[in-house]
Amino acid sequence: MTNIGLQTLSPGMFTEQVNLTTLRLDNNLLTELEENAIIPLNPRFQELSLASNRISEVTHDAIHGLVDNSHVSFVGNNIQTLPVDIWRGIFSQVEPNGIIDLSGNPLECGCDLKWLVVDYASQYLDLLSRETACNSGEFVVDLNPSYFDKFC
Repeated sequence: MTNIGLQTLSPGMFTEQVNLTTLRLDNNLLTELEENAIIPLNPRFQELSLASNRISEVTHDAIHGLVDNSHVSFVGNNIQTLPVDIWRGIFSQVEPNGIIDLSGNPLECGCDLKWLVVDYASQYLDLLSRETACNSGEFVVDLNPSYFDKFC
């Protein structure tokens, strides 16, 4: 479903796809992932790519069914913040061996990232692609945890 001009995902759209292991929704016009946007029934759902859309908002419980070695790509979207109540659920699905790629997004890397850089660093930080960077150019995995402890 790449490059088909898709603007929205109806909640439960993929629920009947029992053999779905890979879902590529690249190069569409998606701006938001609503609750229950992606819920496949296959317990082997391993790859989700939402690269090169216009996604700026991901709501709580938008993605379900990923396995612990899944690869999730949000490359080249408009995501600015990673609120813990939304993103922790996505990270927890792919741990301990998955990867979440948020490179090419205008991440603000403020105090909203303390959960990832300090509170859950040992659990989730290694799941973030090395190329994921803040809008300042600094890689998220290289952010100094003491900054967050001091200012957040």
